[in-house]
Amino acid sequence: MTRMSQQRASHGLTLTSRVTTLNVIIGSAAVLFASLALIALQYFSLRSALLDDLRTQARIIGDNSASVLLFDDAKAAAASLAPLSSLPHMQEAELRTAQGKVLASYDRGEASSDKTPWPKEGYRFGLTSVAVVEPIEFDHQTVGSIRLRAGLNILYGRLLSYAGTTLLVSATALGLALLLVVRMRKAVSRAESQLQYLAHIDPVTQLPNRHAFNQRLAHAVGRYDPARGEVALLIIDLDNFKLVNDTLGHLSGDQLLGMVAKRFSTHLRHDDTVCRIGGDEFAVILEHVLRDDSALAIAQKLIDALAAPFSLGQQEFFISASIGLSFYPADADDTAGMFRNADIALYAAKARGKGTVDQFASAMTERAQHRVSMELNLRRALEQGEFLLHYQPQVELASGRIIGVEALIRWNHEGRLVSPNEFIPVAEDTGLIVPIGEWVLSEACAQARRWQDRGLPTLSMAINLSARQFDAEDLAQKILRAAGEAGIAPERIELEITESAVMHNTAASVRTLQALSDAGFKVAIDDFGTGYSSMSYLKRFPINRLKIDRSFVTDLTADKDDAAMVAAIVAMARALGLEAIAEGVETREQYVLLQQLGCHQGQGYLMSRPLPAAEVEKLLAAPADDPVTAPGLSAVPGVPALAPGNSA
Repeated sequence: MTRMSQQRASHGLTLTSRVTTLNVIIGSAAVLFASLALIALQYFSLRSALLDDLRTQARIIGDNSASVLLFDDAKAAAASLAPLSSLPHMQEAELRTAQGKVLASYDRGEASSDKTPWPKEGYRFGLTSVAVVEPIEFDHQTVGSIRLRAGLNILYGRLLSYAGTTLLVSATALGLALLLVVRMRKAVSRAESQLQYLAHIDPVTQLPNRHAFNQRLAHAVGRYDPARGEVALLIIDLDNFKLVNDTLGHLSGDQLLGMVAKRFSTHLRHDDTVCRIGGDEFAVILEHVLRDDSALAIAQKLIDALAAPFSLGQQEFFISASIGLSFYPADADDTAGMFRNADIALYAAKARGKGTVDQFASAMTERAQHRVSMELNLRRALEQGEFLLHYQPQVELASGRIIGVEALIRWNHEGRLVSPNEFIPVAEDTGLIVPIGEWVLSEACAQARRWQDRGLPTLSMAINLSARQFDAEDLAQKILRAAGEAGIAPERIELEITESAVMHNTAASVRTLQALSDAGFKVAIDDFGTGYSSMSYLKRFPINRLKIDRSFVTDLTADKDDAAMVAAIVAMARALGLEAIAEGVETREQYVLLQQLGCHQGQGYLMSRPLPAAEVEKLLAAPADDPVTAPGLSAVPGVPALAPGNSA
């Protein structure tokens, strides 16, 4: 081949090569362009789908969290965000109040130096993540915001799979991507369903929860029709439910809640709504009820529905409920007022006793305000020394000999002695009973020492312990310290604990009572017969005396059942080697019959009212051969006058 031919051939090859290269480049560019176009299309499609999903999730959580933000309920807010952990692309979420306070947050912990900043509202895409901020509204007012940040790793992974492929591969990848979107939407749909379930249904009872309750109550109030009646709200609190959890365990407690929910549901009308709003509290929304006895009748049906025992494993358990009732629009002009007033009525019902229902009245608000005022005054009373002790003699019935006294607290507030029945329940509810009880303990021990120093007869000093005091692990050490500071022997102190407090947690009670007994203190079970103690339990408790509750003594002479109960308690005490003392002895007939039934000790107004320390000192200082009647009381025929004497 000639050089020219070689040059032409070379030139032709070069041209062909160039054309081929050009065609390859053009083809590659076309494929690349097509791929990029598909990738770009897919990118915006995935981005749009992801943004839609995030906004949907934000709206769902926001709708279900409005009441949470209103009530500042951090625990419920955290529960609303919890299902987001099942979404692999979700990096971070926050629920914020209108003031910017973070009420709850979720963070997968994927540290990144280039997190997309939160937009003021709406969304903002960054290099590695997308941030969405949606406002949360309630009654056309913004109460907070929901913030979600999701990673773009899934989106970028899909985009990279398209790069460097042919149009066919790109088309195939596009199809797979579309399939992935469908699957993602199904996963999101399942997550949304789970969110809806958690946001509206209580998992223990399968009833609507507090969030759903708020929505349904608002809905009921919104469609109120005066021609068809009012909207009624019942707030229900199970009495002593904590005892179930403490004695049988939380699993049995949840089981009991489920059974209670079923009974409530079967005793309501078709259009009524029962919800569990937290703990052992339920709420019932009644629509189209007349403001007469109809709502009260439904409430009573719910109380009666709990009368039959509940079977929990091998045990039967009885439980009651207290109910507060309020109406819209008669008692309140909005849902918050309805709830507040029903809660006030519930408190009034519980104050009247277990298993009762009370309807809201305006006077209850005054009582609630009075209670708040009393709590404040009780705190001041501790600081200003307004408390004092009176002492009621405990008597040997046959001789009238004083064998001990019971220390009883009084409150001298603004020149008036406030009844313990008025302030003790408030002190117990607020926890002030603990420091008040410690003051009683210290003062009673000090008074016993003062009498001892004056050479007066040696008596037993009975001191009441509240249930909250009894639950303290260091109770024995506190009482020992009080007795030690006063210089009084533990044997001189008798600690009175109610039967219900002892039976609250029998295992812990045995440990506490044993510690008190080992320290030398005497122990009496107060209000005995009103609870459900059994011989098997009493045998385990290191106690010294049973105090027969005044409810059995009041009708002792007229009610054969009460007389039989007293006789049984006395016999039980004797069989267990315990003393028995009757409370509330007020008539000669009661006094005589107690002796006939074998009860040898008593206390009550017949012998003496609770007296100031100085008056008790006069009784104790009287000559042994000159017994006296308590100050202000005349002698009662057939009843020995009070006489000083040493305890056995």
